Amino acid sequence: MTGSVPDSDLLAAVHAFFTAELRGDVASLERLLAPDYQGFDLAGHPQDRDAVLAPYRTGTVKLEQLTPTDLHTRRFGDIGLVTGRSLIRGHTAGKAFDLRHRFLDVFVLRDQRWQLVASQVTTM
Repeated sequence: MTGSVPDSDLLAAVHAFFTAELRGDVASLERLLAPDYQGFDLAGHPQDRDAVLAPYRTGTVKLEQLTPTDLHTRRFGDIGLVTGRSLIRGHTAGKAFDLRHRFLDVFVLRDQRWQLVASQVTTM
């Protein structure tokens, strides 16, 4: 454990991120997603923070279900790795989607809170 932030706070941040996505809670996503975030979407395209937030800001994406499973966390000082699977159902631009994927998320502890700085998802 680093500083006064318990390891359980990493898993709480992961759940908070999923909840914010499900609710379309842009303010919470902005707090949890680091300004320097870099990741890759299901098609392998690079994404920055703005690309992740844009569909939530415009209401283009509406999630109906987001169920994470098989969550595992590993902490290395101020870096936390999270792996798992998720089922996501919803609509984007009026079209329904049903996705199952595995993910690896990298969080960094900044100012006593975890922020997502990188992610990679793979379709199952």
